[in-house]
Amino acid sequence: MDTLSSQILEQGLVSRLHWESIKKGSIFSEGLWTKERYNHASAIINGDSTSPALVVIGGRDYNNQLVTECLLLFDNITTGQFSCKKIPLPESVTGRYFHSLTAVTMSPHCVWIVIVGGYEEFEWKDVGGGVKEPMYTLITDTDRLTMIVELVYIEAGEWIVQSVLDGNDLTSKKYQEKYSSYSKTRTWWMDQLIENPTEKEMKLQRYIQSLHEELQVAHQNKVSLQEALTEANKQAKVDDSKTVKSEKLEEVLKAQAQLQEEKQIITEDNEKLKAKVDDYEVYITEIEQEKRKAEEEKKLIEEEKEKVEEQYLKEKQITKELKTKVADNELYTARLMKEREQWSQIKETSTIGLQFNYLIPSMVYGSPDAVPTLHYSIPLEGVADPVSLFIRRSLQRNPPPSTDPTTSSSSSNVVHESTSVSSTGGASPSATVDVNKVKKVIYDVLVSHYDGLTSLPMEAVPDLANKLFTLRLVNNAVRGNPSIEKFIDEFKAGLSFKRKLPKVEEHCQKFLSSFIAVSGSYANAAEALGEDWMEAIKNELGIDFNIDIDA
Repeated sequence: MDTLSSQILEQGLVSRLHWESIKKGSIFSEGLWTKERYNHASAIINGDSTSPALVVIGGRDYNNQLVTECLLLFDNITTGQFSCKKIPLPESVTGRYFHSLTAVTMSPHCVWIVIVGGYEEFEWKDVGGGVKEPMYTLITDTDRLTMIVELVYIEAGEWIVQSVLDGNDLTSKKYQEKYSSYSKTRTWWMDQLIENPTEKEMKLQRYIQSLHEELQVAHQNKVSLQEALTEANKQAKVDDSKTVKSEKLEEVLKAQAQLQEEKQIITEDNEKLKAKVDDYEVYITEIEQEKRKAEEEKKLIEEEKEKVEEQYLKEKQITKELKTKVADNELYTARLMKEREQWSQIKETSTIGLQFNYLIPSMVYGSPDAVPTLHYSIPLEGVADPVSLFIRRSLQRNPPPSTDPTTSSSSSNVVHESTSVSSTGGASPSATVDVNKVKKVIYDVLVSHYDGLTSLPMEAVPDLANKLFTLRLVNNAVRGNPSIEKFIDEFKAGLSFKRKLPKVEEHCQKFLSSFIAVSGSYANAAEALGEDWMEAIKNELGIDFNIDIDA
């Protein structure tokens, strides 16, 4: 729109354009008249049962200020006059210039106005020397970069705003569902338009048919006129009458003029039909492109979904392993705390008449009525060969009168036996072993082998389950639904109840023997696990762990 007194409005069918200059005062606008502007964007809205309308958004005025408004110019079916109406839209839509704008008909009574890009600010910046240069600010906000305004044609004969979608909305599930719904409606509408043409289409077809019929009549008249002209020329030669010749010539000229006019009309109508066919071809191409794009987006969504499901399964497996490790650690910690509490209770009721550097408590065994027993390890210093003295003490609740002069009168406990250990670290047969520490080493090594054990071939799992069941390492429920993870859990649960080192060695031997009996990779895994058990216990505790990995 270049001036306040001149506006442009499209009127007619898509293939039949009529442009008309509208003067100020000729539009029914209730006192509204548009501002001068430039760098704006406009598009034609043409519904199936509505008159064409022109929508204008944004731009700048003669002061280079943004014109933040949206105008709709249309042919009012109520008044029969052109009308101008402001459509209320947020400045995030209208506050721009040098942008693109297009109208997409989604259904006979719904149009999407798509606004893309543009600039949002303009100013003159002083660059020095009294020189100013224009500075433009592009719209870079992804929420504003592409926006959609949904216009709906209501029964009152007006276009109203149904919704405004920004860049964030366009990626939402709600938009995808709305777009899919409109796409289906639009496809059905186009099919109906082709199979069941509207009254406009039928009227246009009838008009074209009548033009073809008139063209045939005109052609016949042309032939008749040519024949009459030939006859007139002959008659003129025979009869030199100027009056007859003049009348015939006038008739021929009139007929030629009429024929030329009808030919021009037919040519124009044919051009209109060709233009309409071209428009339909472009429209069909756009629909096919949108369909391909939708299929590609669907494929990307499915691929992303598969990745998410795969990641979820991995995280689920990791969580399961972590829970198992945490449960084992909590069980082990609880046992240590119980031992510490028992040791503290016994230590408070005991006194030792010897001076030494440190004490190492072992486990306390027995039922509530049993006599608690505690073991001490005392390193002796200042001797030729460094040795350690092991003392086993038992708590007596009602001690009898002591006749042994070596027993301290202030102690309520009795020393039963002691064992010396050489500096080489090898314990004598009666030396005390902390079984909990042995089991801790066994647990740690088993955790390091967990991934390897659980990756063994699944085909041999039932065979392994039968062998473990025969040795009473797993119950019947686990044998009925076997897995390496359940075998390991059962092994650890059974090991937790072993109180003596030989029982621990026997438990581990049965576990390894079951794997070795299956043979193949299972035997190899058992040999590696057994070697690591023996090596770790020897290195960390200084004792021999007696198992046979060649069984």
